Amino acid sequence: MKKFLIFILLAASFALFAPLALAGSGDNLSGYAWSETIGWIHFNGANYGVNVDNAGNISGYAWAETIGWISFNENSGCPDVPCKPKPKLNKSNGEVSGWARAYRAVATEGQTLGGWDGWISLRGTNYGVSVSGCGWSGWAWGSDVIGWIHFGGSGYGVTGSGDACMGGANQPPVADAKISVCPVGTGICVGGPSDSVTVRRGEATKVKLYADESSDPDKWTLANGVSNGGKCEWNADLEQTSPTFEQTIESPSSSGSCNIDLGIRTFNDLPGTYTYQVLKITDNKGAVSNIDTVTVNVVVGDGFSCNSSNQCVFGGGGASCNITNNCVGTPGDTCTSNCGGGGDGGGGGGGGGGGGGGGGGCESPSICPSTTSPTADQISSDTGFFCPSHQVQLTWQYSDPNDNPYKDTADHLYITPADVLSLGTKYYFRVAVKDSTGEWSNWSSVANFTTPANCAPAPDFSLSKTNDISVNVTGIGSGSSNTTQIIINPSGEFSNPVTLSYELITPNIPGIVPSFAPATPVLAPYSSRPVFKVIVPGSTAPGNYTINIKGKSGIVEKFVDVLLHVNSTSPIFREI
Repeated sequence: MKKFLIFILLAASFALFAPLALAGSGDNLSGYAWSETIGWIHFNGANYGVNVDNAGNISGYAWAETIGWISFNENSGCPDVPCKPKPKLNKSNGEVSGWARAYRAVATEGQTLGGWDGWISLRGTNYGVSVSGCGWSGWAWGSDVIGWIHFGGSGYGVTGSGDACMGGANQPPVADAKISVCPVGTGICVGGPSDSVTVRRGEATKVKLYADESSDPDKWTLANGVSNGGKCEWNADLEQTSPTFEQTIESPSSSGSCNIDLGIRTFNDLPGTYTYQVLKITDNKGAVSNIDTVTVNVVVGDGFSCNSSNQCVFGGGGASCNITNNCVGTPGDTCTSNCGGGGDGGGGGGGGGGGGGGGGGCESPSICPSTTSPTADQISSDTGFFCPSHQVQLTWQYSDPNDNPYKDTADHLYITPADVLSLGTKYYFRVAVKDSTGEWSNWSSVANFTTPANCAPAPDFSLSKTNDISVNVTGIGSGSSNTTQIIINPSGEFSNPVTLSYELITPNIPGIVPSFAPATPVLAPYSSRPVFKVIVPGSTAPGNYTINIKGKSGIVEKFVDVLLHVNSTSPIFREI
């Protein structure tokens, strides 16, 4: 009877005290411990948690539904002589010692509720909590109210990371660099940040470097993390002969805070693939990451350039080959002032040999390039994927006598922007293309397409339940739960068979036996609702468990959770 009264008083006292300022996702302990009398103790939640610092000091709060907050911040008053209440992980042997205390067991004036002082011993003469790797195990003692607390068992346990582990207290950061490029004047940035980009030789390009996907195994913002005295370092000049790291961001608050803008760069390298070592990261303890790289592919641009035989050819980015009045561009004429030095010819565009130096004639005159206009034809449309994004794919064929068309996209394909076209509407379109000399084709013939009249919902389904379930256990034999019905909710003309299955239960119950009646699959119109129940061992710990049920039809999978509440009752004996 005494324990019953204690729990009532504790439950009533929860509303009397506001919780202390608690920690959050930055704490490095997680998972559950188990007490036979008070149930699950959770070591990390959205706004609370328990943390171990680099010296092994333990602080923070855990939570149990039956007794509330459990504090690891006590500094005095423990029932030990001499009193050493501060909980601590011994980094040399993995032993945890000290005391925790049930915060709500003690009133504000220091008096105990129900004759219990709330102290929980983490180590005694013949018991204690220990850490191996990142796994916490062993037993703590919480007197008659809490009893034994088990830090690790079948299917559950308390787990550490970073300083809450043995032998893994300070791991180096992981550098992950990305790059993006935008040619100056085009307003076009191809793709987002990536490991590899392509640039045109000699073309002015805006360059940015990113560290968003970099990480610190010890948590970026914790004591040993990068944000507390660490740094990100960049090889900002992209020098690879003897890479140096000229630009440093000290104590960045996040990996994204390390991103930098290199401004406008021009890659004058010969065409090819170049790998640049660009990023390294150091944490607060001096651990240095890998040096990560990005790749730049340098290609020859569109336009004209001079080849090794002083011939005017396509490719290279130049605006012209400095043709004089004696060579006006008529096919078949000779270029008397082509690709040479000296003289008064005009300068070409940037990069790759570009427009040449102009001037005084060529030792090996060449034929002037043709400027015949390109053509675009055979245009077509595809409305097959119009729903749900209201987009249409347009394609065309092109030809260019100069063999180097400059067209809207690299694969003569265009997809209209999302949610611009209307339903049930006829649209007309035509195409023109431009080659590298600036010559436009004529407009193609006009084509048309009609968008669908409506977009019906895609066939799909969802799962729901009629109720949660519960079961009584006595410590012996087994217990059978009440039942719940699993409902299949079709949408968008869905009519395929659905197979139901039991996926998992959290926390795990060894020996659980789930069943559906009747057996699945369930056929349309799904008026038959399978009945679900479980049988659990009589020794199952009381508490709430989450059962995950899956419905599968082809490659489509849907899920629903059923809450199982396990109650402990006394066995009933009858004389026979």
